[in-house]
Amino acid sequence: MKNHTTSTRVYSILMVAFGLVGAGARADVLDGTISRNVDGDTVWVEQVGRADAFGKASVLKIRMIGIDAPESCFPVEKGCVGQGHFGTDSKKKLAALLPLETEVAVDEHGLDKYGRTLGRVLKKGVDINLEMVRLGLAVTYIICEGDRCNSSFMESNHVEEYVKACQQARDSGQGQWNAKDPLKELPYEFRLRLSGRKPDKYVGNIETGELLKPIDYRKVDVCQRIFFMKKEDGLHAGFNFKN
Repeated sequence: MKNHTTSTRVYSILMVAFGLVGAGARADVLDGTISRNVDGDTVWVEQVGRADAFGKASVLKIRMIGIDAPESCFPVEKGCVGQGHFGTDSKKKLAALLPLETEVAVDEHGLDKYGRTLGRVLKKGVDINLEMVRLGLAVTYIICEGDRCNSSFMESNHVEEYVKACQQARDSGQGQWNAKDPLKELPYEFRLRLSGRKPDKYVGNIETGELLKPIDYRKVDVCQRIFFMKKEDGLHAGFNFKN
């Protein structure tokens, strides 16, 4: 497969477009321990020293940002459907990286529409989200939305690192990129198909700075995609809409 190496010049342009020079914004950091492994991109974290009004330990459902792992059990009308061994492999590996009671720090980035905490899980300083991409057990899934889509987004979400990790995993045939046994349908495509939905996010090409309609997302290399809930978010971020 073609090697899509991102140039330093392109990232310099994006840094200017996002107004990142001197940006110092960062997410809140939460400390806790792993209390449940759900799948390859979702864990539960029991917060250290925090409890609810009834004295019960405060547990956060963490949707690991920047990545999308193959589904192990996507809910459908009669139970759930997974993506075969890919979903199972991803879930098992994350559980091995983050066994129950593992101490972690979570860079928190707000909530998603399901009420889950969006976050980057760090184990002894190691970005586990990024590690899953490096292992080919998750693909990059960068989403810039609303208030999160601001001048510090590219920096605070370590976009360059994730793009490079995705490219390297693909080039070396790691996990789902194995040419002899590739993942034939990306997780978000799998969910769209089972839900009977059409693509609804605008997609930006990180390498070229182009912004495309949701239906045209396949025109952008998998590792170079950044998604926007609204066209205006992409334009505000400095991407140029391609009609």
